Amino acid sequence: MDVNNLNTDGLTIFQRALEWARGEGEGSGSTIPIAHWKLDEISGLNAEDSIGGNDGTLNNGPVWTPGAIDGGLDFDGNNDYVITDSDFAPPPVGTVTFWMQVSGSPSSHGRILGLADEWEIRHVTTGTPDGIPYGLVFDLAVDGINTEFITTTTIDTPGQWYHIAAAYNTNTNDYAVYINGVQHKTGNYSSGLSVPTANKLSLGTRTGSSNYYDGMLDDVRVYATFLTSSEIADLASAGGGSGCDGTYRDEFNTDVSYAGNDGTLTWSGNWEEVGESDGAGSGDIQVTEDDQHESSQFQLRTKDNNNGGEGVEREVNLSDVTNATLNYLYRRQGLDSSSDYTSVEVSANGASGPWTELTRHQGSGADSSYQSASHDISSFISTNTRIRFKTSSSMGNNDIVWFDDVEIAVNGCAN
Repeated sequence: MDVNNLNTDGLTIFQRALEWARGEGEGSGSTIPIAHWKLDEISGLNAEDSIGGNDGTLNNGPVWTPGAIDGGLDFDGNNDYVITDSDFAPPPVGTVTFWMQVSGSPSSHGRILGLADEWEIRHVTTGTPDGIPYGLVFDLAVDGINTEFITTTTIDTPGQWYHIAAAYNTNTNDYAVYINGVQHKTGNYSSGLSVPTANKLSLGTRTGSSNYYDGMLDDVRVYATFLTSSEIADLASAGGGSGCDGTYRDEFNTDVSYAGNDGTLTWSGNWEEVGESDGAGSGDIQVTEDDQHESSQFQLRTKDNNNGGEGVEREVNLSDVTNATLNYLYRRQGLDSSSDYTSVEVSANGASGPWTELTRHQGSGADSSYQSASHDISSFISTNTRIRFKTSSSMGNNDIVWFDDVEIAVNGCAN
């Protein structure tokens, strides 16, 4: 074979074959998926299958967004989805894995992925046999009757990434379901399992259905093997979005917004103003441009011309982690004395507090460039951990503390 005679597709296949032979890339042996939608494209209408060539096309505007591993897709639950350009043939023995994060009301979460004729995964809303709302149902065709591998726990926390794996064997009727790398349910069905013939596969719905998923997806894989517990645990540990390792981050970027999500994990909500309600574009507390910093980005400005006590706060669910660190950049401007400051505070009980002051960025003085700060907040880990930047009562119109690249870095699984 003359490699020089291969076209682009041939070279790609040849390169992947060499990588697989060396045990590189997606895995080795039976752990190589037959389809893998990484969803890392960032822009455009193509969702590439990096393994099997089952590329998909975005329809009606799914939004590229930070995912559990690099990029992901955000579906609005209304009418957007991805559908493969060619037919996809489900394997008779297989494992489906992906990262998911719900949005909106539970009743709108809908179908996550599937073919036109069953072989689907959907988010349950009501009426499951086990009586557990908001879990997942895994459907296979069984002589025209659905066989459902149903989770017995809710998978419904906004801002929380879940790694899901569903393995099945139509020869032995075995199945297993994993949540965040831990085996959740396993069993054997007495009826003979079967899978449908090849058809177009959709992400964000089941092909041909009008029931759409409201939430984010990332790193969707299909394997032609019944993965082991250790293999699935390895997949789950690789994603920053597991809630055990990753970052909640707001770089403020170029948008006048309190909703920035620039890390591998998603905040529980947006920044909320304290002491004023002018929004991100006006008032003493603003997202605006500091001319002493990067001209391509905005920053968070804290000042107070109305007797102090103004600021912003934001919440995250850290219940799944063991370690958390608050990192950010700051710059003082025009502070006259030590009574002029913005305090950095944390609460393990949401907005209700009590609040603990981590530090004060105070005068007198100013910074010609941004300084870095870091605080261990592991002792404040909870389901509603909050951080807050709040001005002192003596801050005036020309007393400012700027903040940028606010981040909570987490690691270590609590369970």
